[in-house]
Amino acid sequence: MLRLIIVLTGFFMIPVMASAQSIQGVWRQVEREIQGGPNAGIQSGSQIQPSFLIYTEGYYSVTFVGGVEPRTTVFSEEPTDAELVAVWQPFTSQAGTYELNGTTLTYTIHAAKNPPQMLPENATYSREITLLTPNRLETTATNAAGVTFTLKYTRVE
Repeated sequence: MLRLIIVLTGFFMIPVMASAQSIQGVWRQVEREIQGGPNAGIQSGSQIQPSFLIYTEGYYSVTFVGGVEPRTTVFSEEPTDAELVAVWQPFTSQAGTYELNGTTLTYTIHAAKNPPQMLPENATYSREITLLTPNRLETTATNAAGVTFTLKYTRVE
């Protein structure tokens, strides 16, 4: 009977211990799953361009490079508009504050590479977050077109 009580106590403590895990730290994207839309599928490994999340106590920073091809480099002293678009369009960066309520992570953008991301002022957006282990994190969101993005990260030590 004592063994049963110990096992059950341990079993019920797992969710409590998991909820005490923190998202604070630096996270590197390792996989991107897209359900729906023209880019549906799973991208991982060398297909994932460098993308990082940084969480501190209440503040975040996102640096993200979309697509599967490395960004081009502009070598000319006077690059064309098309060359600049090829370099800067897949790159996204923003920072601000975040609030975590249960599994809903709400970001408030205070600074961004693209000003439209900040309109209206202090715009917010939310993602569902799952901390699978202390070193594995997933975020999920569905856009207005019905495309669902699941982004998977590992903690950078």
